[in-house]
Amino acid sequence: MEAAIHTDSQNKSGQTGSVSRNRNIDIVRSIALLWVMIYHIWILTGGARITNPVLDDFIRFGGEIGVTIFFVLSGYGIFLSLDHRNQTGQVRFLPFMKKRLIRIFPEYTLSLLVLLFFTSQAACLSTAGLKQVVLHLVFLHNMDAATAGSINGALWTMAVIVQFYLLAVPMYRLLQKTKYFFPVLFMAITIGCKIICFHYLHLADDFWASRQILPSVIDNFALGMFTAWLAQRKPLEATNKKWFNLVMITLCFVLLYLVCQFGVNHGIHSDTASGYVWHTLIALCVCFGVFFYARKELSGSHIIKRGLLWISKYEYGIYIVHLVLIVNLLEYSTILQKISAYPAAKYPVFTFLSMFFGWILCICADGIRTCLITDKTR
Repeated sequence: MEAAIHTDSQNKSGQTGSVSRNRNIDIVRSIALLWVMIYHIWILTGGARITNPVLDDFIRFGGEIGVTIFFVLSGYGIFLSLDHRNQTGQVRFLPFMKKRLIRIFPEYTLSLLVLLFFTSQAACLSTAGLKQVVLHLVFLHNMDAATAGSINGALWTMAVIVQFYLLAVPMYRLLQKTKYFFPVLFMAITIGCKIICFHYLHLADDFWASRQILPSVIDNFALGMFTAWLAQRKPLEATNKKWFNLVMITLCFVLLYLVCQFGVNHGIHSDTASGYVWHTLIALCVCFGVFFYARKELSGSHIIKRGLLWISKYEYGIYIVHLVLIVNLLEYSTILQKISAYPAAKYPVFTFLSMFFGWILCICADGIRTCLITDKTR
């Protein structure tokens, strides 16, 4: 699903860019990635309900919530990146897009090459499958429901994110002019798009119409940009107390759970009020939590925090490989098929394998990225 997944604060090698690294955001991004992976492991191994109803709901909606977090954080990070450039008078579309593509393309292309030449997806290397390959290479595969997840079910998010990048500069300028009207405008666009898709085009219960096209999720990015804009202008004194931040983060999870219950009772891809606004409500809850959590500096260094920061460092590669890896292992490995019957084993095993091969993908892609940057500076 993800990924959303880059800000200028850190690249895949953990190198610091022009915008200072926010470890809180890194940790939120890692949690979102783990949330998505746990959901995919759960659904691909049968989707059996868990005895704890609260945990059950959070896992059941893990994919939806995790991807929403990715999109919100993409908007948040892109605003900070563009705002930094604006302070130095360097908000230009072409340099911005070139930098984004250099960060995205190596892992993305490598994953496609592996799938197309070393898996059953080699069937796409045919006259009939050429359309899928071309659309993936130009990040337009999400425009058709038949190709959105045809090669790798997680890559539709990257098409959506690149399309957002194309609009990011004018959206940044619009935010500077419209301020508090900005999120209202884009929430109206998204809700209006879903009303048209569900009610008038009769695409209810269609995941593609409600999640995989940019107009259906543009408010996630816009809300992330607005949250970053608001955080820069809101004094920190009111949130300096640790108890206050803890209360706000707890409230964020309570609101998320209530919105999940709303979706359980009324549907999230349906021709109802819930179907129109559910993902927007999730994005608002995420922005509420990010607003308070992102601005409190983390202290100390313990194994959980170090682990989450490591995952964040390689999250793009992990995200890209995890879904196809789990699907292939469950289909062809009898050992993993047996392990999948034991919840205590399947979650750590599939998560570890996804992180390991995602790390390898990032290491290989970093070599390509370094060569590209070095050649440009010669």
